[in-house]
Amino acid sequence: MQGEKAAGGARGIWSGAAAIVAVGLLSGCALTPQPSAPAPSSQGATRPDPAGVIGADSVALQRLFGPPRLVRRDAPAELWQYQTRDCVVDLFLYQEKDGLKLAYLEARTGAAQVTAPRPCVDAVLASRDKPVTS
Repeated sequence: MQGEKAAGGARGIWSGAAAIVAVGLLSGCALTPQPSAPAPSSQGATRPDPAGVIGADSVALQRLFGPPRLVRRDAPAELWQYQTRDCVVDLFLYQEKDGLKLAYLEARTGAAQVTAPRPCVDAVLASRDKPVTS
C-alpha cells in the first residue's frame, strides 16, 4: 500500500515537472520571433526586451550577450548560461534546419529562485565586459 503511494507520488512529481517544462517551452512559442538581436551600444541605449530575442540565432545571441559562461549540449538542444553576481540567465536553444535558435530563456537569483527576466538580462548585458566578482 505504501509502495503504491510512493510510486504514485513519484509519477505525480515527474508529470508535474514535465507539464511545467512544456508550458515554459510553449510560452516561448507564443512570442513573435525576431530574426536577429541588435548588439547593445556603449552609449547605454535601451536594452532589448527578453521576449524580443526569442527566435534569435546563435550568432546574434553571441553578439548580444558575448560568450556564455557555460554551454551544455543535449542534442537537439543547447543550454547557454550567463551569470552576474546576483543572477543567472539560462538560454535554451534548439537546432532548426537553419541553425540554433533561442526557444526559451529563464532567469533566477543567486539563491536559485525564478525571477523576472528583464532585470537579470539587463544586468548580464551591463556586465558583459566586466569580470564576475564573488
